[in-house]
Amino acid sequence: MSLTVFAVSLVLGAGAIAVWITVRFPKLMPDHLKPVLLHLGLAVLLAHLVPFGILLPISGSIAVQLIAGIFAVALPVLIYTLVATIWLVRIAQNALNGMLR
Repeated sequence: MSLTVFAVSLVLGAGAIAVWITVRFPKLMPDHLKPVLLHLGLAVLLAHLVPFGILLPISGSIAVQLIAGIFAVALPVLIYTLVATIWLVRIAQNALNGMLR
């Protein structure tokens, strides 16, 4: 598997999980724009910190550390970022409800 195929698969999988979370747990979404923007800001901050936590010290092999870091650190941060983005889109849709008709 090439790096490109792996990256696309990771993002598509994270997107599917993010959509599942927003559909399965609709009460997690905040009601107003300010908390959603705070979640999105926290997600962006965490995304900037991912490279520092990507190599988890769980094994002597660098490949095992990298794979563990991708699935234990990068994937949850990516899912959280996508969930916060979906919340922002839903808040915008609710704000525009009835204005586009």
